[in-house]
Amino acid sequence: MASRWYNPMSWSFFGFNDPKTGQYIEVNTDLGGETRSGEVITPKKAMAIPIVWSCIKILSETVSGLPLKLYDDLPTGRVLAKGTSRAVRLLAKPNPYMTMLNFIKAIIVNMALRGNAFALIERNDAGEFIGFIPLSADAVEVNTDDELIYWVTLKGQRFPVSPEFMLHFKIFSADGINGLSPVEFQKEAMGLAKAAQSWSSRFMRKGGFTGGYVIYDLGRSAAALECSCRAGAHRPALHRSPASIRRSS
Repeated sequence: MASRWYNPMSWSFFGFNDPKTGQYIEVNTDLGGETRSGEVITPKKAMAIPIVWSCIKILSETVSGLPLKLYDDLPTGRVLAKGTSRAVRLLAKPNPYMTMLNFIKAIIVNMALRGNAFALIERNDAGEFIGFIPLSADAVEVNTDDELIYWVTLKGQRFPVSPEFMLHFKIFSADGINGLSPVEFQKEAMGLAKAAQSWSSRFMRKGGFTGGYVIYDLGRSAAALECSCRAGAHRPALHRSPASIRRSS
């Protein structure tokens, strides 16, 4: 079973009391999930919130643009790695599909949304690293039952990966192994923002008008209702033109 840490202060996220029925409703506690506002927040839906998109864009582009240098630990001390070394070449091109700039962007996006980012370490027969393949954080499960093992699911197949073949990047962590997911812990705030977007969209789609209805007291007499109708007929309607209002008065 995978190790999973929960903040004791977040137990209320497991459910809430429905204000209409008073019944306790359990909500989805997976990454993101349903919120009290009724919106379901996932990492993909969180990116639809403008402030989340902007923050992650700035983070990924800023970090990926920082200069990176590699150093070799030698008996005489730490020295800057030579440009012809395997590590330096791998730093410039971690795999045939992307540059280091795009590789770091993918890592930062996964960390900012899910709290963790993973990359498979490719090695040759001699055990030397020859490439890094980024993985979606949703495709990796961290297991610490007996020893640290990463279970990876790719193309419908699930297989274990030892730490020697996995790069695991994480933000701040409570157990030192799993990073805390920003989407999971901030889903209520994101749900409010998403609910406001949905409400505004529905309001504007109706032309900015709010519908409604009037409830009459059935205990009123027919004569009183008829009198009210006659009184309302003599009032100018708001949708009439100024000329028609002057004629009706």
